[in-house]
Amino acid sequence: MRKEIRQKKQRSFFSSFAIVFGIIFLAVLCLGIVQEYAKRSELDREVAGLEQELEKLKFQKNNFLSSIETYQTEFFVEQEARTKFNLKKPGEKVSVIPTQGIGLVSSGNNQLAANGQDSFTVTESALQNALNWWDYFFKQT
Repeated sequence: MRKEIRQKKQRSFFSSFAIVFGIIFLAVLCLGIVQEYAKRSELDREVAGLEQELEKLKFQKNNFLSSIETYQTEFFVEQEARTKFNLKKPGEKVSVIPTQGIGLVSSGNNQLAANGQDSFTVTESALQNALNWWDYFFKQT
């Protein structure tokens, strides 16, 4: 009888040990699964961010390539030659407008208004200016 009680105690000890071991094993397994799920969701967010950055970079690349195509056109090359190197086409006339006179004209108009003269005088000077330009471009020399 003692032997049976002893065997029962040993069986209950081994069965309780097996149950505790099984619970610990399941807990460790569940913990590993949760950690892997967290890592996977973090990687998914990172991949989504990188895909957005990739789309942005593709858009910038397309803009850059289209700007290169624009820079290679003959029109753009002509414009750059005109502005940077002061070149002109054969047979083309170039007009130079001094910038010093522009400041004097605008300050002169302000002085007219400040002196109390009417806007008719300003209109006359504008008409004279237009006539001077007409003569400059179309007068036969």
